[in-house]
Amino acid sequence: MPLVHPIRVLHAEPPRESIMLTSIIGAPGGHVKPSRPASVRSS
Repeated sequence: MPLVHPIRVLHAEPPRESIMLTSIIGAPGGHVKPSRPASVRSS
């Protein structure tokens, strides 16, 4: 499944792209704080 790919990328390196991926996926778990993805969504 393609969902495993972005999640693996998040574990590998947590750049801004990974934060955006978490926002798109729906922030799986609590790796990224809700304030960060919320800010990205607001923008």
